[in-house]
Amino acid sequence: MRIIPLLISILYMCTASSLQAQNCGCADEENCPYSFPANSITQVCYDITDAFNNNLSSPTQGVCGVYVKFRHGFIGNMDLTLISPDGTPTLLVDASGSCNTWTPIATWDILFVPCSEPCAPDTINNCPYPCQFDACPNDCPWQNGTYSGTYHPFVGCLEDFNSGPVNGQWCLEVNNTAQFNGGAILDFEVILCDESGLLCCDADAGNLAFEPDVYACEGDSALLLTPTPGYGAVVPEDSLYGYTYPIFQNDTLLTYDSLTDLRAYPPGVYQVCGLSFQWTDTTNLPLPGTPLTPVALFGDLTGPAPSFCGDINTNCIFVNISAPLPPVSLTDTICTGDTIFTGTSAYTATGTYSDTLTAFGGCDSIVNLSLTVLPVDTTNIAATICQGEEYILGTDTFFLPGMYTSILQNFFGCDSVIMLDLTVLLPVTTMLSDTICNGDSVVIGSIVHTLPGIYTDTLSSFFNCDSIVTLDLTVVYVSVNIAPPDTLTCTQTFLSLNATAATSMGVILYQWTSSPGGNFMGSSNAPMAVVDAPATYIATVQAAGCSAAD
Repeated sequence: MRIIPLLISILYMCTASSLQAQNCGCADEENCPYSFPANSITQVCYDITDAFNNNLSSPTQGVCGVYVKFRHGFIGNMDLTLISPDGTPTLLVDASGSCNTWTPIATWDILFVPCSEPCAPDTINNCPYPCQFDACPNDCPWQNGTYSGTYHPFVGCLEDFNSGPVNGQWCLEVNNTAQFNGGAILDFEVILCDESGLLCCDADAGNLAFEPDVYACEGDSALLLTPTPGYGAVVPEDSLYGYTYPIFQNDTLLTYDSLTDLRAYPPGVYQVCGLSFQWTDTTNLPLPGTPLTPVALFGDLTGPAPSFCGDINTNCIFVNISAPLPPVSLTDTICTGDTIFTGTSAYTATGTYSDTLTAFGGCDSIVNLSLTVLPVDTTNIAATICQGEEYILGTDTFFLPGMYTSILQNFFGCDSVIMLDLTVLLPVTTMLSDTICNGDSVVIGSIVHTLPGIYTDTLSSFFNCDSIVTLDLTVVYVSVNIAPPDTLTCTQTFLSLNATAATSMGVILYQWTSSPGGNFMGSSNAPMAVVDAPATYIATVQAAGCSAAD
């Protein structure tokens, strides 16, 4: 609603707060919002009943403004005409041409003023609309938006309402030629030049719906709010109406604050609402500490017997004040090449760091980080395996000699670089050739060989690898036999001993020996020996290092 000067007696002013106010517009009389159908001519009206100066022809009376708020899907197909109680019409809205402008979500919240006053039409994209409201302007087609300019009527002037009564029915005639689209008159009000006698409360708190809620830390500069209530074409007059911000918490009115400075407030959730009130009703405002909510106060002010002339915007600003957070100390360990973030800060080196973050609620959160960066763990390994074996390192398997690098994870989950120098031992092959005497043996590892032949044995070397030994074994067989001799007698004083020897290899050498008392009459190293004394005689033969005796 708008401001209307209140020119009544002192006695009447003192008792006005207990009386019901004059309806000061279509919405106050609850005839608006009014929806009109497609392709129709309709009227929406409201009554003015209490004007002291009831003559429009009076030099001090007249229509000083018409406030209209409406919507239409095709603005170019609608005419609006204001009709006074005596039937005088003035065409407020019409089209100078034909247009098909689609405006389904546009809202006009505008004011028509006398032609003797300057207009202030809306401007879109640096293109001003005509002063006379034209539904189909040539240069700037209407767009989907909210308009709040000041205009002159399309035809005629508000000064044309210069005869007839003030009190009576004022109507807005809607001529809608759109075949399929209707619209709505959300509100309209006739502003008289002399409104003496009208008990209208035109307090208007505006709109705070576009003010953001505030999340801030206790004492933060963001708690010094600078809200700007949004208005349409009509704004309450400062000389008649005041504006303040009631602050609510926990369903209680805490205080009124014209500066909206909440920096000294303790942590909590608050509602900051806009309140427009008539200066003369200042003493009737609810006292701080009163159990009250914005919705309850709105219900009081819009009820049949409001406590005072005022208007509260229930699209309040929610202010969440948080207590400062204690510093957070973190200790962390990462691997070389890794990164740790605190907020948007990235750290990759060992050190102590401090970052100031913004936590939920707007408070600074100080994070102190003690960071240790572990170096790359490098290990050198020299390993030896046998041919045919494998060396397993993590998930890698190696079987050829060479230098290898594998990356594993250590106890801390960091990279552990293993440098492997791998040696692969080939099997050791030994070729042996040996000669033994019959009855002797050759031992290879734990294997005993006594017979001639070629043998292959696999042993373990010093490194536990296969050691292959190939043995070519020769066995020397030597035998000797003495033919039965005659017997020495007095007549047979000597005899010959004949030894027969054999060998598998080599040259046979003979050697005769005897027990004490024996005597050789000739050579003792020939196959035959001549003896002349009784004794035990032994023939020993040797061949290839082996010997036999009989």
